[in-house]
Amino acid sequence: MDIFDNSLEEFRAATRANIAQHPLRAKALPHGKTLPFSLHRELPRAAESTGYILAGLAIALLGSAGFIWALAYVWRTGNFDEWLIVGIMLAAVVASLGYKFLGRGIYVMLGSRTPLPTVEIDRGQLRPDEEFRLLLIQPGPCSLNKIEVDLAGKEKICEEKQYHNAKENPGTHTAWSDRNTFLRILFEEENVRVRRGETFRREIEFRVPDDVMPTGGSEKHHSYWNIVVELDVRFGADCTHEFPVFMQQRLG
Repeated sequence: MDIFDNSLEEFRAATRANIAQHPLRAKALPHGKTLPFSLHRELPRAAESTGYILAGLAIALLGSAGFIWALAYVWRTGNFDEWLIVGIMLAAVVASLGYKFLGRGIYVMLGSRTPLPTVEIDRGQLRPDEEFRLLLIQPGPCSLNKIEVDLAGKEKICEEKQYHNAKENPGTHTAWSDRNTFLRILFEEENVRVRRGETFRREIEFRVPDDVMPTGGSEKHHSYWNIVVELDVRFGADCTHEFPVFMQQRLG
């Protein structure tokens, strides 16, 4: 019996089954053709990498300083109390978290060597049970194992949770969590190579299902949508770009 959670793989398998029933529709376009509305990336890549690197440096320096100070204290005094062991472990955890953030920032920065894709759409907002046209433009130079475009729905939920130590601190607190609610592969192509000064252009046609949740919600629930472009880079860091899009309510 498989002890691992395969829910995400099953989710993607369902999208593959949908592709088998409804083949992806995309066609190459000549240079110069555009669509009326451009979608903007959720977070500028420079801001994302800079934020990760600065936060990682600060946290890593703080944790490393605490770890080194504790070891030096033990070396000087020979005192190895229980509270000191806890302090060393805590400093090590903080430092490892900082280095993890730093590594993520460097990874995003390396991904910036691949030019940003552009996504255009024929209407400014999506609506259930209607067809849309999407234009994907990937500038060169880049060499990709695969490029994929998805329509992804997510929701933020505010939940009441009990404190871990319920005996000393009874009661609950609120916590926000994210959950994937929808994933549809709109386009994918393998072995894409774009020379400097050229662009890879595909016009993608798709229909939004009639039973999806619109953008919006309440104080404790919010639904939102993205057009996601995933780049599997052949010689470099992979990139994922999210372009927020508004989903209207279904007519009728």
